Amino acid sequence: MGTVENYEKMNYQRFMQKAERDKALQTLNGIVEGIALDNEISSNEVLELKNWIIVNEFLGKYKPFDELIDIVEGALDDNVLTED
Repeated sequence: MGTVENYEKMNYQRFMQKAERDKALQTLNGIVEGIALDNEISSNEVLELKNWIIVNEFLGKYKPFDELIDIVEGALDDNVLTED
């Protein structure tokens, strides 16, 4: 069984890159849409955003994840989420 640290060294991973990137983008989109529905962010939604960063950190070397991760981390750091 692999760990996050050696995940990219696994043979099958090269076949899953596009699917993993798509899944990460769709997951983030779902979290953000949930927040936008009621214009409030719950503690569970904050936890989901933090978890999204942790799970997808290995994608941070690819566009647009390099920017998205920074944006989400910045929003969580100041505890202010805006439409930007």
